[in-house]
Amino acid sequence: MKKLTKSILTLILTLSLFTSLALVAYAEDVNSDVYYNEIVVMVNDANSTIQNKIDEAVRQADMLTLAYNKALAAIEGTGNYQDKSSAINQAYNYGLDAIEDKLIKETNEISDKVIEEAGEKGVIVQCELVPVQLGDRVVMVDPLIIING
Repeated sequence: MKKLTKSILTLILTLSLFTSLALVAYAEDVNSDVYYNEIVVMVNDANSTIQNKIDEAVRQADMLTLAYNKALAAIEGTGNYQDKSSAINQAYNYGLDAIEDKLIKETNEISDKVIEEAGEKGVIVQCELVPVQLGDRVVMVDPLIIING
């Protein structure tokens, strides 16, 4: 009788353990399904914000490039062209660096926040790098895509 009771108790404990694990896995699947549409909206909003930041950075880089080209044209044929063009190049690169750094910092912050929030809700979101032309350079920026839900 004691042995039968132990066997039944062991069986019940084993079944309850497996059942609770199955419920946790099921809850995670349901959780990600429930939040999927919310994550889609969040990703679309983030990508829209990222695109606006890209557009602004491109506009700033275009204005800087135009000013750079005008400055180079203005010193062409003058004395000390090398020194003057070197200073203009340095200022241009400094300006592009600032635009690039700001764009990458801001878009990374947006992406990191969305990836973290989606992960907490059981949905995997990741960055998909895209090239962006800023002046005379190409910068890789990270809009988001949903991997699973």
